[in-house]
Amino acid sequence: MDTPATSSSDCDHGKEPEDQLIVDQAHSFNPVSTEHVTEELPLRLPTWGIVILVIGYALVFIFGVIGNCSVLVVVKRLRRMKTVTNYFIFNLAVADLLVLLFCLLPNLVSNIFIPWVLGSALCKIVPYIQGVSVCASIYFLVAISVERCISIQWPLKYQITKEKAKFVILAIWLWSCIVALPWSIFFQSGPFDPDNPSLEFCIEIWPDSYQNWSTYYFLIGNLFLCYVFPLTVILLCYLTIWFRVYRRPVPSDSYHKAMELIHQRSKTA
Repeated sequence: MDTPATSSSDCDHGKEPEDQLIVDQAHSFNPVSTEHVTEELPLRLPTWGIVILVIGYALVFIFGVIGNCSVLVVVKRLRRMKTVTNYFIFNLAVADLLVLLFCLLPNLVSNIFIPWVLGSALCKIVPYIQGVSVCASIYFLVAISVERCISIQWPLKYQITKEKAKFVILAIWLWSCIVALPWSIFFQSGPFDPDNPSLEFCIEIWPDSYQNWSTYYFLIGNLFLCYVFPLTVILLCYLTIWFRVYRRPVPSDSYHKAMELIHQRSKTA
């Protein structure tokens, strides 16, 4: 998972070169000479580009909300759907809804306007919820992979009960909240461009004494814990499943006949 940058086209890490690019764009803002501006705020795109962008984002948002809400309703209402796997899928749908609300919509605004227009409070809330939701989505995918692997590899020896699943779900949400915590601390909004003091930007600013920590956090907390490690676990789980299924012997005709005979005897007994 990449660190959410509220001024980029997707939830990417707000590093200094990108932040400087945003400020440089503000430097080039000239209400007289440019045609891609409003009376108050500079725009990134012309009108036709904004229309296409809004339509694309709207389609993704609508279908995403409908699909994830359908999952929530089905798992919640149908008793037979209340399985361990579906508990993980339910929470995955919740995390995906948070991604739609706090990643898709704010980034649509950031792709339209050059400055940050959502206020100082949302400058801290939006990146944090972005980080939590994306991290939770990743680890629920890991949980689903591990649960499927255990069910196929050790169907009788090990079982994940509903009580254990609830504990895993709580742990994933708490872990996601902890991993994303620095984003709520170090994202700030303000007039960082001295030539345009009326324009505010939302960027990631670490104290000078913690500049090295920002690199460590990106490499360990972001790249490794939210990408390399989950991807490795998922690959190992599905490789284990593949080898298990691939090496399983195909039942012969005599096996099918024996099972059919047992089934018939059980009916007459």
